[in-house]
Amino acid sequence: MTVKPSAAAFAAIATIVVLGVYQLRDEHDPTPVVGAPADPPVEAAPEPLVAGTTRRIGEKAPVAEDDVHAHAAETIGAYTLRKDRHCDAELVTLPNADGTATEALRCTPRAPRQRPYQHYDTAGLRQMAYGDPEAAAELGYRLIDSNAPEGTKYLLRAVALDPGYANEIETIRHAVYPPEVNVDNQLELAAGSYLFAMLRARIDGDYGQMLAIAESHFRDSGGTEAQRALLEARAAELYEHMRSIRKHVVGDDTLAVSP
Repeated sequence: MTVKPSAAAFAAIATIVVLGVYQLRDEHDPTPVVGAPADPPVEAAPEPLVAGTTRRIGEKAPVAEDDVHAHAAETIGAYTLRKDRHCDAELVTLPNADGTATEALRCTPRAPRQRPYQHYDTAGLRQMAYGDPEAAAELGYRLIDSNAPEGTKYLLRAVALDPGYANEIETIRHAVYPPEVNVDNQLELAAGSYLFAMLRARIDGDYGQMLAIAESHFRDSGGTEAQRALLEARAAELYEHMRSIRKHVVGDDTLAVSP
C-alpha cells in the first residue's frame, strides 16, 4: 500500500539537489595529482577537447551517412520514442494513491560501454573533471550509488561541459529516483524523477513526451501544484548553475543538445 510522505519528507526531495549537488559553486583550477595515469589531466582551457576526439567542446560532431536516420522513431505501447536513445524501454504499471493504477514507460540505461577513463583512480578523475566531460561522467558513474549528491554533481557537470552528455541526466533519474512499484516513498521518487525530467527538457527539446510522462506520474502519486512549482524552481536553479559552469570553462553559456 502506498503511503504519502509528510511535507518534511517531501522536502527531502530537494536535499540531493541543494545540499551536495552542486552547492552552487564552481570548482577552481585543479592541482596536479602525483601518480596519475600517463595521460595528463585536462587543464582548464578556453576550448577543451571532447575526450577521445579532436573536436572542441561546443563544436558539432560530424554526421556520418549511416547516421542520417538515427533519430527515426519507434512505438512502444502508446508512446513514440527515438531509436537512438541509450536505454531499453518497457511499459510498467504504477499504483496511485486512490487504489487505481497508471501505465508508464520505464527507460533503463543500457549496459555501459567500455569507458576510456574507467581505469583511472578517483583522485586523478577529480582533477580531470574540471574541463573534461568524459572524466566528469566517469566519476559520476562511480559515485552515484554510494554518494548520490557527489555522483549527481559530476554527471551534471559532464552535461554542462558538453550537452551531448544529456543522457547522463537519465542515469541520475534511474539511479536515485527509480520508478519502483509498491514503495512507501512513491511521491518522493516520482518528484525526484520529475525534477530531473524538467531539467533535461530544458536542455533537450525532444524530451517533451518523457517530461509529460514524469509529470503524470508525479501527479498520480499525490503531487500538488505547490510542490510542482518548487520542483520547477529547483530545475531552473540547476540549469542556470550548469550554464555558469559552461560559461566559466568553455566560454559560452549555450546549454542545448545539438539538433
